[in-house]
Amino acid sequence: MIQKKAFSYFLWFLYSMAVCVSLFWMSGSLSRQAGYSEIVGFAGSSVWLLLCGLIVFLLHRSMQKSTGFWESGSKPALVTEGVTAVILLGAGLALRINGLDGAGQDAAYYELAKVAEGQVIPPVVHGATYIYLQLLHVIYVIFGNIFLAGIWLQIALQIIASIFIYAAVRKQTGAVAALVAFGFVMAEPLMVREALTLSPRMLLLAVFAISAYFCVRCISGQKKLTKCALCGVLISCVCYLDIIGFSLLFMTAAGLLLKNVEEERPVSGRLFCSLCCVSGCAAGFVLLVLIDSLASSKGVLSIMGAWWSLFVPSEFTMPVRADVMQDGVGILLLLSVMSFGIFSYWCNRRKEGFSIWILAGLMLVLMQCFGMTTAEVGGYPYLYVLAAILAGVGVTGLFTKDMEAFMYERLETELEAMSRDVIEEAPSKVQLIENPLPLPKKHVKKVLDFDMEPGEGQEDFDVQVDANDDYDI
Repeated sequence: MIQKKAFSYFLWFLYSMAVCVSLFWMSGSLSRQAGYSEIVGFAGSSVWLLLCGLIVFLLHRSMQKSTGFWESGSKPALVTEGVTAVILLGAGLALRINGLDGAGQDAAYYELAKVAEGQVIPPVVHGATYIYLQLLHVIYVIFGNIFLAGIWLQIALQIIASIFIYAAVRKQTGAVAALVAFGFVMAEPLMVREALTLSPRMLLLAVFAISAYFCVRCISGQKKLTKCALCGVLISCVCYLDIIGFSLLFMTAAGLLLKNVEEERPVSGRLFCSLCCVSGCAAGFVLLVLIDSLASSKGVLSIMGAWWSLFVPSEFTMPVRADVMQDGVGILLLLSVMSFGIFSYWCNRRKEGFSIWILAGLMLVLMQCFGMTTAEVGGYPYLYVLAAILAGVGVTGLFTKDMEAFMYERLETELEAMSRDVIEEAPSKVQLIENPLPLPKKHVKKVLDFDMEPGEGQEDFDVQVDANDDYDI
């Protein structure tokens, strides 16, 4: 977990503004689609935000008096987590199997990857698309030109991505956030639809999720230089496949700069770790370009120019918004859960888990605004996954103890209990033990006496001596 600093509060402000604006816009759009005024949707969103604040306040106060079930790491907690994850996975798989009959509306990739006499995979500049066509072709070589074999590949890639997303979020924030994010990815109609459509998006999502898992381990761990450099090399593979990999690089480089709660490394050491990650990414990217140059017998500059031509920025435009009719209810539900994070951010005074995911989402939105994402991949599914992770992080605050307050309260309770036990166990009558040392002797007054008592007139001891007497010589 990241230690709260001024930059963290700034990111929370951006998150709160984005969630509130999106929530009001989506509720107003759905209200208008339903035949009501947009004011009805705005009023509903306002009431929900107030209710979220009240729920967070009440649950957080009650959690301070509980035993911290999810944070205990006990066997019942792990069993509950495992059962919940399996149920969510089964439900997601069932939804995808149920939708197999409607799969296959877009068969363009099938035509390019199927096995046919004299057909070869066409050269594609976009790395993710080219790798996906090769993988899809291998599937059709093994199973024949069965269209559903490619759909099952999509489902398998998405499940792999979901598992690594679950592992990454659990490592960084905890079990509650991981389960919430996993549930949204498994049950959201948008993600189900993505799993039933042939496209390179799920392959890229799987690679993105695997890299994100190791990036989170690097950020949350001891931040060794070698580990940071290798993490950068792994990120370079995502960057070479598609430009969205740079959102992962931005997240990791910034996450290495931010200080963990239990970390003692100075800012100069964290900066060096971040530079090692960026250097590793640059070195890995150059290595991939050289490999591609040798494999395709093309010049390095030619390959770099072709890669840049795909992702060159254009003028600023607003990104494509979600389809209100098709995805509106699901997106509204996601935004409603994300609203908890606006308030639960304040439940812990020392640490937070929002920053790195907000940075990744912010970078992805900027790339969409400048037209850097491609039509083959886009950016909306990945932005949805990041939003699902942030929703999980926000819900975690409801079930997280503020450990400083908890430890202070626990210490105070233990001291009170000890004082009460001492008072109750104290005997009513003092009982002295037998003194093992010898007792002091009783004081007896002594009177000075002499053998001779002076008579009357003899009490004067001043003897008159003549001045010429030499008795002292």
